[in-house]
Amino acid sequence: VVKRHFRILVAKLSPMTPFRKLGGNAMKFDWKAQPVPGKSMFNMALGTSYADVVNQLKAVEISDGIVQIKNSGPMRLVISSDGESIRFKKMEDENYDWQSDLALLYFQNGILNSLTTYWNEPYSYRGLICGKIGLGEEIRALEQDFTLEYDGIDEALYAISEGKLNGLELHGASCDLTVDPTQKLGAMKVFIAE
Repeated sequence: VVKRHFRILVAKLSPMTPFRKLGGNAMKFDWKAQPVPGKSMFNMALGTSYADVVNQLKAVEISDGIVQIKNSGPMRLVISSDGESIRFKKMEDENYDWQSDLALLYFQNGILNSLTTYWNEPYSYRGLICGKIGLGEEIRALEQDFTLEYDGIDEALYAISEGKLNGLELHGASCDLTVDPTQKLGAMKVFIAE
């Protein structure tokens, strides 16, 4: 179903739209690229159109519905029929569908609004926030770079710079760092900050 759906979706997007440019070059996905709060993750820029993202994924497709980007293993794609999300998943199935998630791309009004990656060893995204920490490492190391504000409703820590959200959400042990200062980063999300 995923394979068929991916082919149908790409066929509906003709003619192909050009790749979004970064520094004058076509965007090159990289599973180790540093996330940039409010801007990008694995070199995929927030604000990119749904059609451009699908076209770019088609360019790194190694088999029907299977992609492999630089520094990653092969990943399955699950593209929602409503055009609101694309999931990168491990090749192996797990007991529960969410257990094979590696990344979630969320679109709002046809534009990439957020990118979330999940700690799922040994397949996890390898980008380091501020060149320091990645998935599975202690969140508190980022307190030197940001004010980390816990939101009890979202059960997430938000990075604050100069009193404003900077487009980075961190998930650890679902509590403030004062409660569990050694909590590990289980998921990270870059999003367009309003």
